[in-house]
Amino acid sequence: MAKKLYFLAKLTPDKVKEAEDQGYCVRDASMYRPGDSIENCDEAAGDVPEAYKQFVKQKDSGAADDKEEDGNGSPKTVKEYQEALVQMGVEFPPTARKAELEALYNQHKQPDPLNLGDHHDHSAA
Repeated sequence: MAKKLYFLAKLTPDKVKEAEDQGYCVRDASMYRPGDSIENCDEAAGDVPEAYKQFVKQKDSGAADDKEEDGNGSPKTVKEYQEALVQMGVEFPPTARKAELEALYNQHKQPDPLNLGDHHDHSAA
């Protein structure tokens, strides 16, 4: 059986259950630090740290990624872009403007095969 890891920046019971129901082992993306050892796996998805991107399986069609851009899953503010980039393990200049951060985010984001949606859900629990 293949070992599949699903990284979540924000662990919620619903998202964890949904990932586990799809056969993923859930990991807290915020716990990985550059230089940490890599857990051996066959696939990685979700808020994948840079070191695990080699395990990401790409979607067949780019059309779904275009829809995702218009959805609620993308950061909206400079702070949200900075937080997302830190979670992804992407370095950026501290003086980077929103356009630069957005370009880096779009360059490094990975498809979400489970379609778990907004990783920055600010709604009350």
